[in-house]
Amino acid sequence: MKAFKGMVYVLSLLTLVGCSQKGTNNESKETTESTSVSQTKTSTSSKEIEKTLFTDEDYAAAGYLSIYLEAKDNKQSIDDLFYFITKEPEGNVTFTKEKDGFTLGQGTAGSTMTFKVDKDKVTRISPAENNFSWSKKELDKTFKDYQKLVEKLVVIGKENKENHKQAEVEAAKKEVIDPKNLTEEQAITWIKNYLIQNGATEEGLNKNSEFQSDMVDGYLIISQYLPVPTGAHKKMTYQFRVNSNGHLEKKYVASNENWEVISTEYIYKEDLEGPVATKSDMSATMVQDGTDGPGMFYTLTIKNTSDHNIKVSAEELALNKNSSLSDVDEDIPVRYQKNVVIPTGKEHEFKQLLGPVSGDTPLYNNLDVTYQGEVIFHQAAGMESYK
Repeated sequence: MKAFKGMVYVLSLLTLVGCSQKGTNNESKETTESTSVSQTKTSTSSKEIEKTLFTDEDYAAAGYLSIYLEAKDNKQSIDDLFYFITKEPEGNVTFTKEKDGFTLGQGTAGSTMTFKVDKDKVTRISPAENNFSWSKKELDKTFKDYQKLVEKLVVIGKENKENHKQAEVEAAKKEVIDPKNLTEEQAITWIKNYLIQNGATEEGLNKNSEFQSDMVDGYLIISQYLPVPTGAHKKMTYQFRVNSNGHLEKKYVASNENWEVISTEYIYKEDLEGPVATKSDMSATMVQDGTDGPGMFYTLTIKNTSDHNIKVSAEELALNKNSSLSDVDEDIPVRYQKNVVIPTGKEHEFKQLLGPVSGDTPLYNNLDVTYQGEVIFHQAAGMESYK
């Protein structure tokens, strides 16, 4: 009987140990499964980040935000920056896909930047200074919690760019003017823009000129009045009209000269804008004014050979004479200051700008016209030496 009880005790102990081991095995199995699930989730999460952070467009937007984040005086969060950049009127960001990258801007030169996105890196290529560059992993880390915000920045930027395009198209439609059917205001605007394009200033015209209109022989005649030396009255100097071909004509009142066509196309305000010209934007010719004598002058004609309007300042021009007989090398400054805008393919005459020089100057001197110190026209001396 005692032996039987001992056997029962051993079996109970073994059963208990077995249950304990089974429980331990189950717990181990559960722990392994839990760890496996956790690893799977982590792996999936990592793949999601790798997959969605980001498209090339998103990386460009992230780079744009990073420029602001890295500014020394910046105290804004990513959320604050987003709303600063996208809200109107301060922001109104635009997003444009370029040939070599992606451009974001807010309507000013300082806020406009272009980014190149490579396999592992994002670089700001315009403006190029300061060499801003990030690895994609850096941007993933910075913006991993702001994925939707970065994507939204791209969407808003594209929408704004498209809206700007549409606005420009609509504005262009509204501004198309028929030169043969002008109002008085449109005719005066054409005249003023012509005068500004040829060296006048808007401030000077508003201060000194008065324009009056009248109908003469079926034409709308615009007369320009300028102050006389005494300042007591204004004197009519020029008259303007648009002929039957829709061309703007001018006539000097004090003479019996005929009407002269001065502009064949309506001049809009944007036609008065353009970058300062460089030598590569132009070609030049020079001809003598009048006859030989002690006060010989030259007219310089500059043609815009570029694909955009150019601004030319007479102050940047000079006539250089260098003797074929001696070491004489002299710059003759221009006779007047004038800033003009020359449309693409058009010419402007600077009359009697260069000179005076003596009548024999071109015989024994090479004449060079320079612009910003570079030669744009060369005229060889008529004689290489005395005979």
